[in-house]
Amino acid sequence: LQLGHALKLQGRLDEALDAYARADALAPVNHAALELAALREAARMRLPALARAARERGDLAGAAAHCRAHLDAHPEDAPVLVQLGHALKDGGDAAGAEGCYRRAMALAPDDADIPLQLGHALKLQGRLDEALEAYARSDALAPVNHAALELAA
Repeated sequence: LQLGHALKLQGRLDEALDAYARADALAPVNHAALELAALREAARMRLPALARAARERGDLAGAAAHCRAHLDAHPEDAPVLVQLGHALKDGGDAAGAEGCYRRAMALAPDDADIPLQLGHALKLQGRLDEALEAYARSDALAPVNHAALELAA
C-alpha cells in the first residue's frame, strides 16, 4: 500500500495501480481498494483532461487524439464524445463533429447540451432546417438554455 502511495506521488500511475492491486489482493479489507478505485478513476480521466488542456492551447489535433485514445478504452463516454466533437468542429470538421454529437446523443438522450452542439455543427454545414430541429430538441429538454437564443435568431 505504501509503495502505491509513493509511486502515485511520483506520477508513476501505472506502477501505482499495480502496487495497489497487489496490496488489495493481499489484504482486501484495507485502504488499498479505495486507493485503487480512486487511482483507476484518475487514470480514466487523464486523457480527457489532457484533451481539454490541448484544446485550450489551440492544439485541436492533440485534443482529438487524446479523446480518441480514451474512447478506444471507453467507447460509451458521452462527455468525451462531445469533447471530441468540439475539437473537430473547432478544427473545421463539422461533419465529423456531427457524428460525435449524434453518438453522444444516443448515449445521453436527456442531455440538453448535446443537441445544442449538434445544432451548431449542422448550422456550420448550412443545414439550417436540421439545426433548427436540434435546437428545438435542446430547448425541449432544458427550456432555459442557449438553444432558445438560437431558435430566435
